[in-house]
Amino acid sequence: MMKKAAIALLNAKGGVGKTTGAINIASMAAALGKKVLICDLDPQMNATQQLGFDNIEPARTLAEVTYDSELEPLIIHNVAKIPGLDLLPSHYQLAYLDEGILQTGTWLRRKLAPFRARYDLIVFDCSVHLGLMTRNALAASNGILIPTQAEKHSVMGLPHLLARSRR
Repeated sequence: MMKKAAIALLNAKGGVGKTTGAINIASMAAALGKKVLICDLDPQMNATQQLGFDNIEPARTLAEVTYDSELEPLIIHNVAKIPGLDLLPSHYQLAYLDEGILQTGTWLRRKLAPFRARYDLIVFDCSVHLGLMTRNALAASNGILIPTQAEKHSVMGLPHLLARSRR
């Protein structure tokens, strides 16, 4: 039996499989009957696009949230026609999100608290930028996956990333 979990996939290097890993983990858990929320926290919005939402309006994504915004209206249910797989979508405009709402590092954890009982698994697809949104994902997670490739540039940033994740 799977306990409720929230995991962040992150690496300071792009192209290592963060998004692919996040989608595969989330999809497989949903296929096994679990209720899963994948949170696309990357302004490149690759997870959002790969799950079928290329032309989503910024107002229907994390890009235009405020400190007091409710996340429930943004969640898209049963994405990719997979029952139990829900998406909190991203948009390119997420890069311009007011960082003031993220300053404490716990905004995302607070906003997702009402969803913890509903979902067996929450998966955060993080950006390569190790800034405030990633810090919020780490605070909201109880596990971290760091996809890497067996090559120099993929592994070089791991010590920095691990040090940052302990803060």
